[in-house]
Amino acid sequence: MEIVSDAIIEPVTMTEVLSLASWDRPRSSEELKGFISQRESVLGIQ
Repeated sequence: MEIVSDAIIEPVTMTEVLSLASWDRPRSSEELKGFISQRESVLGIQ
């Protein structure tokens, strides 16, 4: 199998990223708090 490395990457805006189906849904408070907690843990924020 040959791997082609000359793929074209198109620039996207933050609005386009946030409009993806996986982002376009309601979030529970628990899910949002969990995300914030994981992010703070990775960044070493207390």
